[in-house]
Amino acid sequence: MSIRHTTTKNDIKEALTLLLAEKSLEEISISQLTKKAGINRSTFYLHYIDKYDLLDQLKEETLETIHHLLAESLGHPTNALLDVLTYLYQNIQFYKEISRHSQFCLRENIADFLEEVTHRTPGAVQVVISSYGVPEKYALQLFIEGVVGVITNWINEGGQESPEELATILLASPGFQW
Repeated sequence: MSIRHTTTKNDIKEALTLLLAEKSLEEISISQLTKKAGINRSTFYLHYIDKYDLLDQLKEETLETIHHLLAESLGHPTNALLDVLTYLYQNIQFYKEISRHSQFCLRENIADFLEEVTHRTPGAVQVVISSYGVPEKYALQLFIEGVVGVITNWINEGGQESPEELATILLASPGFQW
């Protein structure tokens, strides 16, 4: 992808973030989006079919990036957590605004990734089970929902703690001693 395409897509993403702070996705028009991004409608349509395609592509980009970060840190859950938190923090305003829209499903995606990392890390499931002292399916649910809830709250509050501070908090929670 050329620098021009990357810049244009970033401008559109930034415009969407600003508009979502003011109104719902359904209330945002392509005209408003392109005006805020400083581009022509035809430029928008070179990249996206409509605003829902934009949202789908942004979601896919997020998932690909998180998958890539997790793959690079496989076997090192602390590094994986910090890498994902840093990525989210760099785009915190976007994720704060977009998380209010159910189409994006950020919470569910974070839960899926955490479950994947937990199952792929040797001994992690056993640590989670022993930390909670309840059957496996409940222990994993308590662990995953707790971590996801903290991350979601952090995003919704605009990332008041640094990624390092939040990682320290999460790593001190039950089940993360792997």
